Amino acid sequence: MKDIDFDPITKEELVRKTLIYTKEKLKIINPIAIYLSGSRLRRWNTEKSDFDLFVIIKEDPERILYGKFASQEKRFSIDNINVDLNVKGFSPLYKMIISGDPNVIELFSEKPLWASEDLYQNEQSLKIIDWLNDPQGHNSVLQANFIGFIKAGGGMLKSARKKLQHHKTIRASKDIATAAL
Repeated sequence: MKDIDFDPITKEELVRKTLIYTKEKLKIINPIAIYLSGSRLRRWNTEKSDFDLFVIIKEDPERILYGKFASQEKRFSIDNINVDLNVKGFSPLYKMIISGDPNVIELFSEKPLWASEDLYQNEQSLKIIDWLNDPQGHNSVLQANFIGFIKAGGGMLKSARKKLQHHKTIRASKDIATAAL
């Protein structure tokens, strides 16, 4: 499998600026891990692809008691590079796992881009993440919501087909323009 393409930024710079953004703009002082998702993780990216990042944070126990789970999505730029940021606490993440959300498998298919010391000190979290990285964990998540998995797979195929058709259209119009000249 080919390496993940971070061009035009380094992985370290992407992580550093994402942590700054989450702390200064979103006022999140307790990030635990940053994972890559989307086209770059799947190695489907083009030179115009953005970075899809998933940030796991520690949640305030009082907010959990009142059902105010940490979850938000933001879009920001780093030196004209678009970043889609999905921030989730452990409660919404566990809900994704329990519901059989196939995005969980993609999310944990690679090691995090960055992880705090808190992640490595939390034995229970490490067990869950290791389990999700294991084929047995993948199978369990898929079996929990097989219909959702099939629908998500269909959506990914539809998206890939649209991209291919778009590229064929561009290529065909260039061929026609070249032939006309």
